[in-house]
Amino acid sequence: MLIVLDNVHIAGVEDIILDMPQCDTWFDFDQHPCIDEMLNLAEKYFDLQEAVGYEMHKNVSKDTSYHFDKDEHLFKTTGVLSLPLCSIVYYPKIENMQGGDLVFDDLILRPITNRFVMFSSHLQHGAKSFSGTRISIGINPWKKKPVIYR
Repeated sequence: MLIVLDNVHIAGVEDIILDMPQCDTWFDFDQHPCIDEMLNLAEKYFDLQEAVGYEMHKNVSKDTSYHFDKDEHLFKTTGVLSLPLCSIVYYPKIENMQGGDLVFDDLILRPITNRFVMFSSHLQHGAKSFSGTRISIGINPWKKKPVIYR
């Protein structure tokens, strides 16, 4: 399943962007009201009742190779593929961007400001290289904390 919503305005996300590192970080619920708002929106389409928290990162400067959102440490050490309950990408700011498309097997999505993309975690995806400003936030709610955070 893949859901794309446009003109999704999330109040307070600018503050999160300033403080958030560009690496995967674990968060419990109720730490960031604007992220909880995004998760509530995703819950309309995905069953998140068993979620214990979420992994989040921002991406402002790189392309990403084709991949699954997964428990990276578990996969590297054991080869076991453990996936989050769903994957979420939110684009709070896109300006003068060339390239940067979000790519799936049979679909290419152009990032635009306030675009909210939710998809089943078993869908491989990646982002093409780009110039300009392309800020995205990736959120992965988990039923069980990934190994590195335990």
